[in-house]
Amino acid sequence: MARAPLALFVACAVVAAAPAPTSDPVGIYAVIDRVVLEPNADAPQRIQIWGVFSFADQRAPDAYFAPERGYLYYTFGQTPKLQAVLAEWSDLRALAGQPRAIGFGARYASLGRVRRPEEPAANADTYPLGFGIVRLAAAHDGPAVERRLQQVPLPTAPAAGATVPPGAIELVARNIANASARYVFEIETEGAREASPPIEPGTDGRTRWTPELRLRAGQTYTWRVRTTGTGWTGEPAVMRFTVGR
Repeated sequence: MARAPLALFVACAVVAAAPAPTSDPVGIYAVIDRVVLEPNADAPQRIQIWGVFSFADQRAPDAYFAPERGYLYYTFGQTPKLQAVLAEWSDLRALAGQPRAIGFGARYASLGRVRRPEEPAANADTYPLGFGIVRLAAAHDGPAVERRLQQVPLPTAPAAGATVPPGAIELVARNIANASARYVFEIETEGAREASPPIEPGTDGRTRWTPELRLRAGQTYTWRVRTTGTGWTGEPAVMRFTVGR
């Protein structure tokens, strides 16, 4: 997969100068929603990167796994290239909220894992410093990878890890940029499951569905939302929440 370096970033100059590789060295492609620097942005030691991520398949030089929504959690570890890591973290923070897909990390490094949205931030992975931050180019399957990332909607309510009252529930997801997409919701718990038909996107930038299923006190529920269109179906975004007693 060919890549075009983001001209915005000084840290990416090495990518621009390098010859085009025969395989893609990028470890992770992502559309980033937000970035949290810990303990603060002035002296960060860890980073949470929230969004949709497609990890490199390290068994194949150009393949990537299906997108997953959640967050990555990294520390800089014992790297001798601390300033390069911090520069990339600053760039990632600046990119948060933009719809374009970007790439970072080295394909054959230990990439960490995508953490579930409700999972507490603990035991940070070591940041997989690679060749700078890059943007997918038009050549090869770059547009297809970006499209798959952008097809994963953002669930907004109930939030991951929330505790909600028993009874009726409304599921809400942020619309993707593709105005022709339809939204399919699912909700399940032990012994109960319900799915929606494809739903037209909401006009306020959110799409909603109220299942007939009624929430039972003390239960944990998983809900999913995916997009679909003519000839394609996106990967689902998954959230979990509990019901109070």
